[in-house]
Order: sequence, then structure tokens, then C-alpha cells
Amino acid sequence: MNWWLGKELNRFKDRKWFAVSEQQLEKAQHSFNRYGRASLLLAWLPIVGDPLTFVAGIMRVPFSIFVLLVAIGKALRYAIVIAMALQFF
Repeated sequence: MNWWLGKELNRFKDRKWFAVSEQQLEKAQHSFNRYGRASLLLAWLPIVGDPLTFVAGIMRVPFSIFVLLVAIGKALRYAIVIAMALQFF
């Protein structure tokens, strides 16, 4: 959903009611360009995950690549959680 919102809402960035300032948007895009698409592997993280997925939409990351990277990141997270849970049982 965030990817789609970023993709679609980017056209409204010049409107007064747009919640993100131009400076914040440029900073987010610069950071995303700096760390690249691989940063989407961290989309599961609290606080930074949702903005990452939003900026991915703004940056027009192809949806198939977006889904693949986010799925890999979340799968690794849950694999680690499961492995840790099995250690305790």
C-alpha cells in the first residue's frame, strides 16, 4: 500500500496540504539513492520501514523488485525469529 501511495501521491507534492515538505522529500530520496534498492530488505524495521516503502514508490522502484526485496527481508526476519524460538524449546 505504501509503495502505491508513494507512486501516486508524488504528483501532489507541490500542494499546500501535502504532509511532507520538499526538503524532507529530497532528503529521503537522497538517502534512498545512497543506500539503493537493497535498503528495502530492512522494510520490516519499526519506524523506518514504512517510510522506506513509501519512498520506493516515489522513486518508482518496479513493483516486482519491490515485492521481492521486501519479501526476502521479512522472510529472513521470521526465519531468525523461528530459529531463536526453537532454541528455547
